[in-house]
Amino acid sequence: MTFISQQWTVMKNILMLTMMCYMFLYMFPFPLSEIPFVTDLFSYYQNMMDDLNMWIGKNVLNISSLEKIEFTGSGDTTFKYVRLVTNLLLAITLSLLLAIIFHTRNNYRKVYSYLMIYARYYIGLYMISYGLAKLATYGQFSFPEIYRLEERYGDSSPMGLLWTFMGYSKGYCVFAGIGEVLGGVLLLFRKTVVAGCLLSIVVLMNVVMMNFCYDVPVKIFSSHLLIITIIILLPYLSSLFTFFFSNEVSKINLPTLILPRRWMRIARIIVKSIFVAGLFVLSIVEEFSDDESQYNAKPNKLEGRYKIMSFEIREAPNQCVSDTVQWKKFNIQNNYARIGTMNDSSTLFKINVDSLENKFVLNNNEDSTISYSLNYKDKTDSTLTVFGLYKNDQVFVRLKKKQKNDYSLVNRGFHWINEYPPNW
Repeated sequence: MTFISQQWTVMKNILMLTMMCYMFLYMFPFPLSEIPFVTDLFSYYQNMMDDLNMWIGKNVLNISSLEKIEFTGSGDTTFKYVRLVTNLLLAITLSLLLAIIFHTRNNYRKVYSYLMIYARYYIGLYMISYGLAKLATYGQFSFPEIYRLEERYGDSSPMGLLWTFMGYSKGYCVFAGIGEVLGGVLLLFRKTVVAGCLLSIVVLMNVVMMNFCYDVPVKIFSSHLLIITIIILLPYLSSLFTFFFSNEVSKINLPTLILPRRWMRIARIIVKSIFVAGLFVLSIVEEFSDDESQYNAKPNKLEGRYKIMSFEIREAPNQCVSDTVQWKKFNIQNNYARIGTMNDSSTLFKINVDSLENKFVLNNNEDSTISYSLNYKDKTDSTLTVFGLYKNDQVFVRLKKKQKNDYSLVNRGFHWINEYPPNW
């Protein structure tokens, strides 16, 4: 079903074609690029588009400092915004060409119908992927670690605050994940596309608002997911409005797929089942294989936040210790340790603990040539003594351990009855 009218002018149809071309350019080549063994094939297309994007950014938009920034986790870089302009310019060009090639509006309708099928799978598979990430034990959001629990509210970023809020409650993450998976699954089937759109729009509106209000750098992507889902729903808005607001009987005319031969219908079912199941399984394997590896990782027995009770240099215990040497805080989380000194600087180390020899090795995370081997004694679960050579000095440090369960945010738990609610 489409809403392209026979009474539309040529200009309106060109605008419609521009929108369709823009959508396609934004979505392509996902999900084909995620299929094993063909990823490299689509990398040529991606590189070509990146080169064109760079040229337009520097020569059309005059952004001389434009660069493609990767591996920062941000989807809202300048390069990404320029890509929107590139897609729009390409969409306008393609729409003019298609307007010449397609002489009748019936051809517009065919292209629109096929594009909506592609859009359904695009949104549906992304919704399923993000939903599964929330269902995994160590997925999109994880329970706040020591470094987050020690961080002051005022020093956290808005995104960090949101991630802490979401990660604190696994139940809420599961609830949100189920909504995303269900909305995505419903979009994959023609007869449930309206229900899938309505559910996905509700979920995505919440996601988009959180991304904007908490400055999460996925604003471009999440906004496009929401807009594309609304576009999929557009042909059915009239029937939905009649049903909800006019107190009249309304029928939704779903698109029909006519395959004249039996083998075509069977082949369609087989191909669709393999494609959807394959990508679904691939998403599960990616999410839960990483989840399982983290879940089975050997725990670090020294993990925790340590308060420095005393810091001495053995050769000269009464001398004044330099601010760059004296420890102010010592935190261990997973395979990393962070030492903060009295001059308010901190250094991140990779830590390798040998519990048999009661020692650990600290390797500077930024300079592999810097390494310290220190011995330790853990007299109780809450105290630790560390001694050895650190920055050319024989240090002796007494520390008191604070574990996750010592934080009120962690040990509060759930209560049906609250006589005095903890609203501080």
